[in-house]
Amino acid sequence: MESIKKTKEIAKEEIKIAINTYFQVLISKDEGPNFAMRKFTIEPGGRIP
Repeated sequence: MESIKKTKEIAKEEIKIAINTYFQVLISKDEGPNFAMRKFTIEPGGRIP
């Protein structure tokens, strides 16, 4: 199965313990049971404790 996605079309999920920081699931466990890929975005002024 081939899956092509555009990151701007994937929902961003907020990281609760961080400020202005989000992640997106690019490849989920349903798409690749032995592999996962996420994209983390730290926006200006953001931080992770």
